[in-house]
Amino acid sequence: METIPGPSTDELAICCRELGVHVIAGLLEVDADKCFNTAVLVGPRGLVGKYRKIHLPFLGIDRFIDHGNQPFRVYQTPIGNIGMHICYDCNFPESARVMTLLGADILALPTNWPEGREKVAKHVILARAYEN
Repeated sequence: METIPGPSTDELAICCRELGVHVIAGLLEVDADKCFNTAVLVGPRGLVGKYRKIHLPFLGIDRFIDHGNQPFRVYQTPIGNIGMHICYDCNFPESARVMTLLGADILALPTNWPEGREKVAKHVILARAYEN
């Protein structure tokens, strides 16, 4: 667990700069007395943005962290406008819809689905794409 920006985003920025790429990675973020399941978007110029998971299932680490307290956003990059949501968020059509209405070209979805959920997840992701 760490702050964002922090050591992990700094290291990712070095790699992104060397390779000329953008990366989305999941981190456990600490902010004051709260802990968040956070996705970060890092590019050659450093931290571009972050998203704190809003929809929390009662599984895994999400049982012990706080709900995200920031709205969905879309970040402009040279490869397109990127929105992020995390794992279980994709079960709620509003997540993808909000980012689409904000101009997202790409919706990134870092996940850690439990074994056996891959087939269901694939259908949900296809539904979100079709809806938007």
